[in-house]
Amino acid sequence: MAESLADGRTIVSVDRPVLAAEAPGTAVPGPMLVEGWAHNRADITAVFARIDGHDWLEARHGLPRRDVAAAAEDEGALLSGFRLLMNPLLCPPGTHVLTVVALSADGTATGVSGHVQVPDPAGVQDAALITGVVTRPTEYIESGERFVPESMGGGSVHAEHETRYRWAARVVDGRDVLDAGCGVGWGSLVLKEAGARSVTGLDFHEGAVEAARTRCGDAASFVVGNLEQLPFDDDSFDLITCFEAIEHVHGQDAALDELRRVLRPGGIVLMSSPNRGVYPAGNPFHVHEFQPAELEAQLAGRFAHVRMWHQQTYVASMMADAPLFAVGDPATPLPIDLRKTAPDTLGREIYTVAAASDAPLPEMAPVAVVVPHGELQELQAAAMVLDHDLLVARAEVQASLAEVQMANVAQTRTLDMLDAAHHRADGLARQLADHRTSISWRVTAPLRGAKRLLGR
Repeated sequence: MAESLADGRTIVSVDRPVLAAEAPGTAVPGPMLVEGWAHNRADITAVFARIDGHDWLEARHGLPRRDVAAAAEDEGALLSGFRLLMNPLLCPPGTHVLTVVALSADGTATGVSGHVQVPDPAGVQDAALITGVVTRPTEYIESGERFVPESMGGGSVHAEHETRYRWAARVVDGRDVLDAGCGVGWGSLVLKEAGARSVTGLDFHEGAVEAARTRCGDAASFVVGNLEQLPFDDDSFDLITCFEAIEHVHGQDAALDELRRVLRPGGIVLMSSPNRGVYPAGNPFHVHEFQPAELEAQLAGRFAHVRMWHQQTYVASMMADAPLFAVGDPATPLPIDLRKTAPDTLGREIYTVAAASDAPLPEMAPVAVVVPHGELQELQAAAMVLDHDLLVARAEVQASLAEVQMANVAQTRTLDMLDAAHHRADGLARQLADHRTSISWRVTAPLRGAKRLLGR
């Protein structure tokens, strides 16, 4: 797929799509690695891809593509490479239609489309869609998104998860805690080490629960279950964490009712969800993401006290002495004077977080986890998708306009031909009428009658 649809003005070229890891003997298809490049004198502002008409996903673009730089024929063209890992659920074995659209700074859009073949079996490497690339063990990919520190640690995804659990750890001391949506149990262990009296983790996937038991040993207990029907008695827990789990549930009202049921009087629920108004669209694992006001309303209908929190990822500059500079354990708090250079807009945070209880909520200090400097590119990629919906809409409008223009051209040509035919028919009719009223026509009438008689 290397043919542009823009008469050479904006060029999009897609390398042969490949599987991210074509390891033999694996059982999970995908994901598909889509790479390519685009160039235009006005530069490329965004690149989108989709499989078989699914939602558009934004590829990370602006990547250096020195291997194909010479292919840019126009000397003044600006080259932009792009890369996207398509989720395994979108790429089962078989033939698929891959479409890639690039949007340039001058407002034009163009793209390429073609068939791609996904073999079976395929690789098991997975991706955190749009914002970063990670690797997960096979047994966790089959059941959706889970944070696995051994393969995903050290980056911004780690910092986001770590921040939520370190925040919750401030209020777990002496409490019986339910970690609803515990995954492989690393967060459950954080809560136990922070002083929880007991920690029970729940996940619907048996493989994740087994991994959690192996990780935590006797420090916590784990059960297989789902949020819509919690396998616990009423009033079982003093505190419930439900981080990045509610958006995966079809029966969200039932899940919230269940969390309320198993919480003891005066207990606390701590919950987070991607902010639907900001978080990149198209994650196939998410059923419904809450906007801040929406989550607040849901909790306020069940609890007397609700307080909203706002989680965002930042770029920071830290100055420290040698011992502090060498710290790399998130369990170690840093004595830092933390400041911000600009305000944020409420409602534009990427994650919506809430605390809810029937009793007045305790004071919970803010917490931050520093991202390594190597994650700056990932953060820049995440920032690019804040205008995701607008960019996608513009690309789709441009594509639709192109289709309409082509249809209009074809229709105009047809109408012109019909109009010309009508004019020609009218002209012939007038000529025939003039001819029949002419003197010569009347004079030769007897001859035409004789000819008809002779013809019999």
